[in-house]
Amino acid sequence: MDRSKIDGVAYFRFAGLKPPAWMTRRIKSETPYDIVFFLDFPTYKQEDERPENEAQARHLADLTFRTYQDFGYEPVRVPPRKEPCERAAHLLKLALATKTKKLSIE
Repeated sequence: MDRSKIDGVAYFRFAGLKPPAWMTRRIKSETPYDIVFFLDFPTYKQEDERPENEAQARHLADLTFRTYQDFGYEPVRVPPRKEPCERAAHLLKLALATKTKKLSIE
């Protein structure tokens, strides 16, 4: 999955808002992910889908990472790779190495 409700909490925090209580309750009540990969981006390119400038985008990425930690996850950072195939191979290697590790929301 590319995004989750936890990302929504990070966006609330980015906007300086407190997420609704129902949102955090729902996240805590749902089945947790086995593992969370956090893909770092190598370069920044502003597009229509991303209105933030580079500094804001990096701040939002940091908030998102910390928000997953706040919900009890230990996100695995995936560094940028030159080629998509390298990144995919690295993700598969990480997934296999952590296959048996279960993460849960506390």
